[in-house]
Formats: sequence, C-alpha cells, structure tokens
Amino acid sequence: MNNIEAEENEAYEVAQAMEKYGGSFVKQLSKMIQTADIYNIRKCKSTWSEYWNEYKDVAEKAKIKKEDLAV
Repeated sequence: MNNIEAEENEAYEVAQAMEKYGGSFVKQLSKMIQTADIYNIRKCKSTWSEYWNEYKDVAEKAKIKKEDLAV
C-alpha cells in the first residue's frame, strides 16, 4: 500500500467514526471528507486536527473491538 492509499484508508476510517459517533457539525465534516480528493482530505486533517485525532482514536478503538469479536 502506498502513502496516498494509506492516507485515504485513514480518512475513510476517521470519516466513518465521525459519521457514527459525532455531533451534527462533525457528521457534516465526515461527508466532506468522504467526497474530498487527497489534497482536500489533507486540508481537512490540518484544519480540524483536534476532531481528526479524536475520531482517529475512536476508529482505532472500534476496529480493535470489531477484531476482538471476530476471534
């Protein structure tokens, strides 16, 4: 997987967590991320870095729980 693919995968996971667990503003941010190209994903990540980092953590925790259930 190249760097851009990794960034896009991260963005997808963050956007999914935002959509599922976020408030109304964060849910709109999720929609924006899902429709953005890589350059605009990077802008969203830097502009709303606090939200990005928060929901990245949420996504990672949810992923761990899902993997635990699959075992």
